[in-house]
Amino acid sequence: MENENIPDLKPIFESIQHTDDAGKAFWKARELSNILGYSEYRNFKPIVEKAMEVCRNNANSIADHFVELNEMVELGSGAFRTIQNLKLSKYACLLISMNANNKRSIVLQAQAYFTDKISASELIGEKATIGKIPIVQMEGEI
Repeated sequence: MENENIPDLKPIFESIQHTDDAGKAFWKARELSNILGYSEYRNFKPIVEKAMEVCRNNANSIADHFVELNEMVELGSGAFRTIQNLKLSKYACLLISMNANNKRSIVLQAQAYFTDKISASELIGEKATIGKIPIVQMEGEI
């Protein structure tokens, strides 16, 4: 599938990027789910669970990439309610985009965006598996 016809949606992904107190970028799962075209978060949760499984299978700590958040949201009545959300690392976003419905052009754009965002050293450090090619950290002298 060619990506030439996919519009540049980089600003959309950057508009939902947040920065923590240490200056590290993160994204919120509920915001990402909306951008990727999932109208209901419950339909997005299985994608996140699959990405968590890949993260665990690659010997990475889920807690480093998928951090649970509780947020207060205002209801139409003016009352507030707590909802669960996730704080996602770049790596978590990449894994989610790799497990989402790639028939959606926005998902392909997310894959490209988060692949570009992650440096090779981060991928090697994460012992990530992209597609079917395992990338593992080499030990010893070069």
